[in-house]
Amino acid sequence: PGAALLFVGLSSLLFALTGIQSGEIETVLILVLAGIFVVTLVVFIRVEKRSAEPMIDLSMFSNRMFSVNLVTGFLAFVVTAGTMILLPLYLQNVLRFGPQQTGLMMAITPLTVALVAPFSGALSDRVSSRLITSIGLGVLLIGFLLVSTLNAETSVLGYLLRFIPVGIGIGMFQSPNNSAIMGSAPRERSGVASSLLSLTRTVGQTTGIAMLGAFWERRVTALAGGVVFDSVTTAPITAQVGGLRDTIHLVVVIILLALCLSLWALSIWLRNKRD
Repeated sequence: PGAALLFVGLSSLLFALTGIQSGEIETVLILVLAGIFVVTLVVFIRVEKRSAEPMIDLSMFSNRMFSVNLVTGFLAFVVTAGTMILLPLYLQNVLRFGPQQTGLMMAITPLTVALVAPFSGALSDRVSSRLITSIGLGVLLIGFLLVSTLNAETSVLGYLLRFIPVGIGIGMFQSPNNSAIMGSAPRERSGVASSLLSLTRTVGQTTGIAMLGAFWERRVTALAGGVVFDSVTTAPITAQVGGLRDTIHLVVVIILLALCLSLWALSIWLRNKRD
């Protein structure tokens, strides 16, 4: 029953998120799907607690460090996936770059992540994954604050200088956070922890694409005077840029929340270390 409940709950959530993004599903149906997700989640938790051999050992979440790292990881996946889905629209519709140059510009963030992640992982082993993840989220916050200043006249260099810090922040955060999640779980539950990490990544990315994509679309429509377009990519450039800025402001708030959680976990770790 646990597997069936999890399948129904996650399927309902994904359909609801898809409906929010596409706008092709009635609001009532989206609310029904969201309600099914909540109900199945509650029932799933009750079933798992009573099961002799649960799919997920819920006692793992009693470890505050494990839970905090999963939540901050989820929030990071939300903002990174949701932002990256909007950037090609900005590069092609606003800056008028072709597909090839857009692809090259988009590559700067993953390239920076690939360069930084190995060093941050090694550094976290020597210092503390808690400290490095907090620093990474701080750099990510600064990066997106810079991204919020994008406009219709941003140069190639200006774009790169804004997104290199984003890549550094992701690279500093991701590897140490994954390590902290695995390190916080009991060794005999490492397989479950790895599965939860993958689930967090998938749901976070799906949520980010749907939520931030829908938010951007609604902000562009509002800034364009409420005019309904066949595609918001045909809206005035000022509305598209304004919608992107508002979306990045929401991203900054989400990252700030993740940073606060990470700093709270870091303070607990430092207190326990002193004791």
